[in-house]
Parts: sequence; C-alpha cells; structure tokens
Amino acid sequence: LGSMGRGPGSGPGGPLGGMFSETKKAQDAKKTLFRLFTLLRPQTGRIVLVFLLVVLSAVSGLVATRMIGVAIDSYILPGDLPGLGHYLIRLAMVYVLGAGANWAQMFIMVGVGQRSVASLRQQLFERMQSLPMSFLDQQTRGELMSRLTNDVEALAQTLSGSTTQVFAAIITVTGAVIG
Repeated sequence: LGSMGRGPGSGPGGPLGGMFSETKKAQDAKKTLFRLFTLLRPQTGRIVLVFLLVVLSAVSGLVATRMIGVAIDSYILPGDLPGLGHYLIRLAMVYVLGAGANWAQMFIMVGVGQRSVASLRQQLFERMQSLPMSFLDQQTRGELMSRLTNDVEALAQTLSGSTTQVFAAIITVTGAVIG
C-alpha cells in the first residue's frame, strides 16, 4: 500500500489533472514572441502569401457587398433583368475568387502550422534528451509530457486558424468603415 495516493489522477490538480486550473502565462512575453517568430522564420514566404490571400478574400467580400447594392439600384429597381443576369455573373466570379482565396489561405496556414509544430516537437525532444535524470525524477508521472503536448497543440490551433481570422476581421471592419 506504499503507492496509495500516487495512482492515476492523484497528481497536482486532483483527478482531473489540473484541467480547470489557472492557465500559466509566459514570464517574458517579448522573449516568447521572439522565440515564436524564430520558429516561424523558415515559413516566412508562405506566411506572406497567406496574408495576401487573407487581404484578397476580405476585399472580395467587401466588393461583393458593394456590388449587391449596385445590382439593386441599377438593375433590380429599374427592372433591367438582362443586365442583372450579366451583373450577377460578375458578382458570382467575385464570390468564387474570395472563396478560392479563403480556401488557399486556410490550406497553406495548416501546412505552416504543421511544419512549425513538427520543428517545435523536434526541439522539445532534443531538449528532453539533454535534461538530467534528477530533473525527470522530480516530475510527477505524465505531467511533463501532458504539459508539453497541450502547449504544442494549443500553439498548433493558434497557428492554423486564429491568427488569420483576426487579421481578416480587422481588414473587413476597416474596409467597411472606410468604404
């Protein structure tokens, strides 16, 4: 019974393993951001392409909105149905362009995220290999691996979608206010 109290779920945070515990923040946010940018540096060309595609997608959404207003004012209200048909073809092309840009930026960003996370995992593996056994003996079973896995997955999720969505929202709101 010497292992009593050290079974699964008895580590820090209780049976849920700290799932609902307070999230720790980076001690030095600038240093953390610099390390993140260093990790992303090999992907710079793809990231620039993604942001150009985000701009194209956002702008096409704004153009389509304006085109709908023109369609109503210039074709629907006057009753010009043949002109409306031709105009709707152009509107559809703008939507297809925006959707294609959106798909391409998501596809490329997922690849950027996967490559960056693979590089980070390799760096973490090498770092873990260099740690002394005394450090590993002091850690609760599975806690170190769980923390590493969760942090890497959170980074992957952020890289895959959140970053570009925020940028697209900023462009859309700015374009709507200016336009």
